[in-house]
Amino acid sequence: MYASTPPVPSSNYYPANPKNVFGTRIPSSVCFAVGLILFLMPFAEFRCKPPAVEADPLFAMMKIRLMASNSGLGLATGSKWKFNTPTSTMLPEEKAVAWTKDIKKQDPNIYAIAAMALAILGLILSLSNNRLAVNGAIACGALSAISLIGLMIDLKRKSKDFMKEINETSDSYDVGEYTQINLVFTPWSYVCTIALLTAAFLSYRRLKLLGNRSTTS
Repeated sequence: MYASTPPVPSSNYYPANPKNVFGTRIPSSVCFAVGLILFLMPFAEFRCKPPAVEADPLFAMMKIRLMASNSGLGLATGSKWKFNTPTSTMLPEEKAVAWTKDIKKQDPNIYAIAAMALAILGLILSLSNNRLAVNGAIACGALSAISLIGLMIDLKRKSKDFMKEINETSDSYDVGEYTQINLVFTPWSYVCTIALLTAAFLSYRRLKLLGNRSTTS
């Protein structure tokens, strides 16, 4: 009577190690999920402030700002920038208008699309225990973060044309003299980039743990 031999697991697949959380899908998948959720937050803002802010401390204390913002999802889908202005008694009543402009719709940004698509793919791959899938998650996390950096560079390059359009619309509302427009990136965009880089690192750490288990099994 021959003794039965246990099945040999595939060299590309290993079950999660419950003794080490970094050997499971949880850390990297959570980071990918957080990164995707952050795409719903404002990524970039056009901040506009009166020239008097630099010379008049009273204006600086009022923190007068005219802002236009867009989320990561909005940049990927080409949504219009959302405009608003805080009301203030420091501005004449006729100029303290709701600064909602009919700025033409922007084209979807290829870098934002790539960042979102790679983050989604990375999340899916991070849920697998297959070594090839984990390798893919590493690549997706790193490339998604690189795409976000490319998004920032691309927006900076295109911001001059967009700011020119905002200024032209501001003139029609007679508030152009109050604005000094600057493009800034919100903390959410940087946190999203860090989350995706962390997801790539945790996937790499997980791959190493899977590799160590394969040599000892």
